[in-house]
Amino acid sequence: MQQSKDDLVEVDGIRFQTLVPEHALPIPPLQPGADTPVQFGIRITNNTQTSHRFLLFFLFPTFLNAEGQVIKSEGPAINKTNVPQEADFPLAKSGESLIFFVKGRFVWDKNQIKCVVYLRDGGAWSFRNFQPGTHQVRFTYSNKTPVWNIYDGRLLKTSIEDVWTGMISTYFVDLHLVNSIPHNSGNRCNI
Repeated sequence: MQQSKDDLVEVDGIRFQTLVPEHALPIPPLQPGADTPVQFGIRITNNTQTSHRFLLFFLFPTFLNAEGQVIKSEGPAINKTNVPQEADFPLAKSGESLIFFVKGRFVWDKNQIKCVVYLRDGGAWSFRNFQPGTHQVRFTYSNKTPVWNIYDGRLLKTSIEDVWTGMISTYFVDLHLVNSIPHNSGNRCNI
């Protein structure tokens, strides 16, 4: 995973960075059930003197095609709705980093390559019409609420405080869709 300091976005001492562990991914074969698993993520580094929590429900990807145009999202497709639980608010103490990945897959649908991305809230978003070549991905984190109440049924279970508020978009990182990857390349998708 090659990243540089040039791809870091910092807001009030909090750094955000897009992570793409596998930059080259094979296009899935054009056959029923074939897919190429993928994961994308974000690193959040707390360079402040204060501990902060982050709600990982609010990470949303944006893709650019080879021409630099935004690939429109479709969705969400929702089979179930998850509500934030205590574990969805990881704490980053001063100097610590959090890394969070979302999973997805490239599939063929109606003679187009699409990427389906699964988010923590139970939704799945689709991005359609990928082509072989270089694309880009980034994440937007947005949270307006510094305190979240977690309920157990109708009863208040706990309150989560010090949740970082703000909206930030990371820089775009390259993602290459290729027709095939040689077995000895070391860039195989290993999810």
